[in-house]
Amino acid sequence: MASPAPRTPCSTHNHSLTGDQLARRAVPPSSLSLAGVVRHLTEVEAHWLRTELLGEGVADRWSTKGDPDGPVAGRHLGHMDLLREAVDGRTGY
Repeated sequence: MASPAPRTPCSTHNHSLTGDQLARRAVPPSSLSLAGVVRHLTEVEAHWLRTELLGEGVADRWSTKGDPDGPVAGRHLGHMDLLREAVDGRTGY
């Protein structure tokens, strides 16, 4: 099951950025953005909590059968650190 532990570093990576900065695709031509990572983590957490733990049917909000990872995949906080550095030169730590 997903853990709430990544929430604190996730918010640290996003602290003090504007909405435009959060949505910026920081490494063109990639579609990765800090907001996209947060959307992905939200969907994954909802899936694990509601579908796997509670047995509820929950529709995915951002991913599809053709694109199961939605806008991002992989090592989330490491990606966020690289994206933050590309946006304003700082890292999440």
